[in-house]
Amino acid sequence: MKSIEYKKVNLRDFRHKLTRLKDSMAAGQALEVYDRGVPVFTCIPKIYEFEITKKKERTREEDKEILQGIIGILKVKEKENFDYKKEYDRLIREKYSK
Repeated sequence: MKSIEYKKVNLRDFRHKLTRLKDSMAAGQALEVYDRGVPVFTCIPKIYEFEITKKKERTREEDKEILQGIIGILKVKEKENFDYKKEYDRLIREKYSK
């Protein structure tokens, strides 16, 4: 089984450059078509073997783990325990103490 290299193209370019893209697909190029940043469909030439599977939907917990890995440890303060006046004073002191 060959590995597939995808070329990302937006839907408008796909419609306007269809002839050129058709030629590149005939040469073995696979296309991943996006509409407003969201993947809509994939065009794969017949020279490739592929198996279609549905993507697994992520849970909120998995999304939170991904965000924590990207941003670092997220410290979420509960609203009942959050003293906004104290936090505001601390930020003002930090800003003007420099």
